[in-house]
Amino acid sequence: MIIKTVLKTFGVQFFVCYILLVIGLIAKSICNIAIENIISSIGKADKNEAYKWSGVLVALNFVYLLTNHHCWDFIHHVGVKIRLCIINVLYHKITELSSNTGIDIINI
Repeated sequence: MIIKTVLKTFGVQFFVCYILLVIGLIAKSICNIAIENIISSIGKADKNEAYKWSGVLVALNFVYLLTNHHCWDFIHHVGVKIRLCIINVLYHKITELSSNTGIDIINI
């Protein structure tokens, strides 16, 4: 029940993070193609082509850096919110138990 509620509440945020991760992984995969083209253009002594692919490589690494950083930052913020919600639910359940059963909870 609690997992269903957490997914209903934070599902969109997890989906956005998943999209960011996919974009970062696609950028990182294309980096391998860029490196291969840089090496082949250097072998052909075509400096202009090598510079173009180097620019593509830098841009893709920048995209990967931004998506990866923001995704992990986003995951940490959502994780804190989920923990606080679960702690809040547990606190209310514990206070209901103590009032119904007569067990006293000692505040530390």
